[in-house]
Amino acid sequence: MILRLDGSLVEREVARACEGPGVWLVRRDREGFAAVYRDEETEEILGRYATFEEAHNAASEAADQAFLEFLETWEDPDRWIPF
Repeated sequence: MILRLDGSLVEREVARACEGPGVWLVRRDREGFAAVYRDEETEEILGRYATFEEAHNAASEAADQAFLEFLETWEDPDRWIPF
């Protein structure tokens, strides 16, 4: 899904946070591709890459890591049902 198309700026969502408004996305601008994490208060560029695939992989890995950290805080991981 394309989140925003603004002239030279295009963003594509990669994943959403399990808790809170966070989203990982790939942004394409004049400088290339960037893996980005954004929530209501902050935006963090995780890295810049030459290709969409590299940026998508980086954003996906960051989202996966955040999900694993979320699971560690889950009170009863045996009850967790992945979707």
